[in-house]
Amino acid sequence: MTRRRGRHRAAALAAALALCASLLIGCGDGPDSDDGVTTITAADLPCASLDAATGVWSSAPWPPESSAPTCGWLRFDGTTTLRIEHPLGYAPATVLLYIAFTEDGTQGTLASGDPGLIESVSDTDVVVRNRTHQRFWLRLALR
Repeated sequence: MTRRRGRHRAAALAAALALCASLLIGCGDGPDSDDGVTTITAADLPCASLDAATGVWSSAPWPPESSAPTCGWLRFDGTTTLRIEHPLGYAPATVLLYIAFTEDGTQGTLASGDPGLIESVSDTDVVVRNRTHQRFWLRLALR
C-alpha cells in the first residue's frame, strides 16, 4: 500500500512540475524581454540639431517646432530598445531622455525609471530602453 501511495505522489509531483514548466514557456514577453534593437541613424532624424554655443545635441526640437511633419519625436513603443546614433564624436557626459504621449512632445517630461532606461553610452551612439508596456514619444538631448 505504501509503494502505491509513493508512486501516486511521484506521478502527481511530475504532473505538477510539467504543468509549471509549460506555464513558464513564453514568459519572455514580459517587461524584461528584448524585442531586438532598432537603430536610429542621422537620416532618421531630419530635425536633429547641435547647438555650437552649448554643445547640446538634440534628436528633435521642442514644441511647437516639433509639430512640423518631419520633426516629431521618436516613437518609443513599450518593451523596445533604441540605438540612437549621434554626431558628437565622444561619449556624452549628460544624457537626458524626455518622453511624451504625443509625437510632437506636447507636455513632455524627463523620463525616469522603466520608461527611459539608459543601457549604454558611447562616442557614436546611445542605447535606451522602454521597459514598460506603454508607447511614448522620445526626445534625446546629449552633452
